[in-house]
Amino acid sequence: MLPVFQSVEDKALRDAYLQLTDYICLSPNQNLSEAQRFAWAQDVHVAGVKFHGLATTGNRMLSRVDWYSVDSSGWLMVAAMGNILFPIGDRLQPLSLSDTAPTAKQDAKHLSTMPERPWIIDQIRRRGYHEDSLAKDYAARICWNIDMWNSPPWRKEVRHSPGLFA
Repeated sequence: MLPVFQSVEDKALRDAYLQLTDYICLSPNQNLSEAQRFAWAQDVHVAGVKFHGLATTGNRMLSRVDWYSVDSSGWLMVAAMGNILFPIGDRLQPLSLSDTAPTAKQDAKHLSTMPERPWIIDQIRRRGYHEDSLAKDYAARICWNIDMWNSPPWRKEVRHSPGLFA
């Protein structure tokens, strides 16, 4: 069993855990904004320690904090909203393609209205998927999102906070 350090607790408890183990769970308060949870996670990280993020959602939280492991349903929620995580540069960004996606009728916010549509479709097909199945099938979007996280053309942008035990 791993110790859990929560965002409402004093860092002294985290430090006490560090005396016992090098693998700790971090639990950010889900009532805080993503920016606040992200800042807290960066603040409490210690180089050389394995941290498991509990309910760590948000692309920034997942890609810019140096997690050893996480449990997150962010990628699942992206799929549920009719989107896939698509590599743009070195980051994964939600891309709307389902007719039920909230952006379906917004110009250049949905695959059907994007000027880059031919290039995006080509990239989707090169990875063995088809845009129609991704648009209509929730399970296909889940598979795509898992593939994107596990075979990254993107890279983590971990930024260590200066001054922590340095």
